[in-house]
Amino acid sequence: MNTAFAPAAAAAASTSIRLTQLVVALMLIVCCCLTSAAADGAYAYDSYVTYGEWNAWGFCTNKCKQYRRRTCESKNFLWPCNNIFQQQDCFTGDCLININLTTVECGQRRDPVVQRIFGGVESQPHSWPWHVRLVRNRRNRRYGGVQQICGGTLIHPQFVLTARHCVVGNHRLRQVYAVVGDHDTREKHPNEQTRRVVKIRTHPGIRAGNLEYDVALLKLDWPVTLGNHVKLACLPPERHRVSELPTNTMCTAIGFGRQGRKAEDGPMSPTLREARLYLTDNSRCQEEYARTSVRINPLTHVCASASGSDTCSGDSGGGLFCSDKPAGTPDGAERWYLYGITSFGHPRGCGYHSGVFQRVSVLFDWLKNSIQADLRDGFPRN
Repeated sequence: MNTAFAPAAAAAASTSIRLTQLVVALMLIVCCCLTSAAADGAYAYDSYVTYGEWNAWGFCTNKCKQYRRRTCESKNFLWPCNNIFQQQDCFTGDCLININLTTVECGQRRDPVVQRIFGGVESQPHSWPWHVRLVRNRRNRRYGGVQQICGGTLIHPQFVLTARHCVVGNHRLRQVYAVVGDHDTREKHPNEQTRRVVKIRTHPGIRAGNLEYDVALLKLDWPVTLGNHVKLACLPPERHRVSELPTNTMCTAIGFGRQGRKAEDGPMSPTLREARLYLTDNSRCQEEYARTSVRINPLTHVCASASGSDTCSGDSGGGLFCSDKPAGTPDGAERWYLYGITSFGHPRGCGYHSGVFQRVSVLFDWLKNSIQADLRDGFPRN
């Protein structure tokens, strides 16, 4: 074996290895520097890369996420294609079941004020970002103008939960609108959004003259935009679908309703108000309504009351919200979920007896199936 050229070959090989290492190191430095400048999933060197078109968004997963991708058409190893996948939040299909879980931000208030809408107090502006004001827009000049109907709760970017008696029989569908992001009806807030109601679903359990299942699901013509002033309310956690909250649990009812004791007393409140109420024992609530024409069913009704506070005329359809604060949760970080829908009160007037709310925990399967079915119909564009 001839070893005359061995030292030269070894030196050449060593030089080649060093050059390769240097090139790799430089590439890593360039890539790291450029990557660190990336924002919102886009890389700083994307301008040097050629991509194909994005494909259609995929199915909405049970984590309320959907994904899409595009092809990389560049073959230059120095500028790799790193931005070929995208994800976004979605609220369709089976992910509705996770609306009340951590996969979707729901039930979180912005700087809430805990205070004790008849007998209540004005809410801090936009501290209940899922409350919906339902209005009727009558364009006839004689009876024109916007008239408040009821309240509602945003449980999905395109769906509002309210009381059946608010929207069935009294109003033409094309005149009913939902307003979100509102606090003061006397002025328009920059984050206020208005959507037309295009479909109303009622629960099959309703019967003529029966005040059970006083609930309606409203589909909006287009999803609202979520943000700091418009958020989703949580549906009840699983544990509260199989067992009730204890008597005297403190919850909060909200609305733009009248402040007098009688339905005809006083004007509607121009600002959103809240009242701190306590869940009433079922037997006590049944006794309070024993001499009226209605019967309280603990399976579908929940009652709440407080001395000097109550929901009243105009608050119907709004929510009764209870907080879910596990041990160790810091103040202000708890989630609020929709426990009841304001339904009716005692004929004697507001503030004398418990108010009655439609229990939301028994509606979960109906809501899930209804929203999935309506989303398959697509978005009306007229």
